[in-house]
Amino acid sequence: MPTYTYHNNETNEDFELFQTMSEREQYLIDNPRTQQTLVHTTAHIDPIMLGRLNKEGANFQSQVIDRIAHTIPGNNMKNSRFRQNIKEI
Repeated sequence: MPTYTYHNNETNEDFELFQTMSEREQYLIDNPRTQQTLVHTTAHIDPIMLGRLNKEGANFQSQVIDRIAHTIPGNNMKNSRFRQNIKEI
């Protein structure tokens, strides 16, 4: 069940309720002076889904290994067999 954030227009109070979607719908009908508010959250964004990494083609493995090699300190991926092209293995 999700947590919903609401704002009471009479009291100017913000609060959260843990409820099902059907409970939320009924709550909004029963409480016309209360409205649901959206809270900004930080989400994990997959670079493949954004198109920053091309999943197709021969460069995909190289791009992923490069990102891992430069992101994680102390790893040995820069000189490992993973740096080889799939055809070379």
